[in-house]
Amino acid sequence: MKIELTQQKAQLSIALKKKATMETMKTLIDEGYGMLSSYLAEISKQMAGPPYIGYFNCTDDFSEFDMEMGFPVAEELPVKDGIYMSNTYEGKVVTGTYKGSYSELEQAYGEISKYLEENKLESAGVYYDHYLNDPSDTVEDELLTKIVFVIK
Repeated sequence: MKIELTQQKAQLSIALKKKATMETMKTLIDEGYGMLSSYLAEISKQMAGPPYIGYFNCTDDFSEFDMEMGFPVAEELPVKDGIYMSNTYEGKVVTGTYKGSYSELEQAYGEISKYLEENKLESAGVYYDHYLNDPSDTVEDELLTKIVFVIK
């Protein structure tokens, strides 16, 4: 996995935020992405980029966190039923694109954490996973996830 320090531009999105744990995460993502997909279909709009999950307010052991599920869009849209407009982080980030099963993402997070330590960079404690292909039509070993660590 190639890891690099770069600048990221903000991305306009529709989003939902939920409190989560590792145990509730998958169910919340399935429900949240379902709600966002239904909403876009209802207003005849499409995503303008890959969906993401943002992780905020994480406990030290990552046992609890706030999770923002977002779909990039090309324009401001009306808000509804907990769906709001959001922007992803803009500024200095460390990124890496991981190929493989979502269940192995923790390994990639470890590699990025090691990169931060080796390069004397400090995470702001905010992370994003951008899902670059669709698990419904991609074999597990070919899934691509762009991981983003926001840097202080």
